[in-house]
Amino acid sequence: MPLYISAGRRDVFDVEFHARQLRQAMEKPQPNAVNFDLYPGGHTWKVWRASLPAALTFMFQYVEAPTQNNSHK
Repeated sequence: MPLYISAGRRDVFDVEFHARQLRQAMEKPQPNAVNFDLYPGGHTWKVWRASLPAALTFMFQYVEAPTQNNSHK
């Protein structure tokens, strides 16, 4: 399963450390399916907002377009 991970470099909860551990663990069973980004800042909405475009871009690589269902005619 593809996984996108992001963290702020100055997170008071040491999320960067835990995110790096998670990435390392998940890359073994699924190489090239884990994306990890670090952003300036802490555990804040600013970091979350900064990571959102990359997270959505990553996610939409794996989402298929809906198929047209003609049975509703």
